[in-house]
Amino acid sequence: MKNSAWLLAFLLLPQLATAHDYWIESTVLSPANQPRLQSRLYLGDGLKVEEEQPYKPGRASDFRLYVRDESQRDRVIDLRQGATAVRTPMLDMPFTARSGLLRLDRTPAYLDATPADFRHNLEHEQQLTGFAFPLPQKNVRERYTRYLKSLVGNGAGLHARETGQRLEISLLDNPVAASSGGLVRVRVRFEGSALAGAPLLAYRRDARGAITTQELRTDARGQARLQLDGKGLWLVRMMHLRPCARDCKGVEWESFWAAYSFRR
Repeated sequence: MKNSAWLLAFLLLPQLATAHDYWIESTVLSPANQPRLQSRLYLGDGLKVEEEQPYKPGRASDFRLYVRDESQRDRVIDLRQGATAVRTPMLDMPFTARSGLLRLDRTPAYLDATPADFRHNLEHEQQLTGFAFPLPQKNVRERYTRYLKSLVGNGAGLHARETGQRLEISLLDNPVAASSGGLVRVRVRFEGSALAGAPLLAYRRDARGAITTQELRTDARGQARLQLDGKGLWLVRMMHLRPCARDCKGVEWESFWAAYSFRR
């Protein structure tokens, strides 16, 4: 029995090693003309879902919804208030606004990486070439933090909203209203400043489940251009890695992950 359990764990390792992303998929449902916002948190890679994650109060350092109503006034709802239980989906609530922007910041987590793991991660994130720091020659401790956003409804007035995330992706053009084949400006800011030369990956999953990928890179203003080549669920995501700069007891490196999802 012990051998069987060990074998099962071993067989699962390659699959688990591919899980780089967390992202939110939001849908506005209208049962009996009573619209509801349902948002689900997924773990996987490149919009390929490996498992759905529940909302865990202890893992959310920030969880809020920005909404814009018909009067063009913005309202911010703190979703952590009263959310004391683990739940799946992560959010299911009445939603009558025209547009919304969901923000979830997760608390830091930690991992131990071998030099090979570290290098593989940089390769996956298109960051190995030109990496500004010496690669580690021994096992290292890394702290990682995730910053997620999901655009809801028609996106009007909220697509470019900056919410104060430490690593934040914003869309300067509304991707929901843009025409197919058009370009949308993507902006990346880290600790309040434009992040230049940052590689991003953008994925689209269409109604049949087929996934396409675009590689982007920010310019000196921290901006890149995304081509909207079709309908479906879109995810723009990135990772920023550096030697640990603060609160570094027992930690050599820190990484910051950002993801912005929308439907069109």
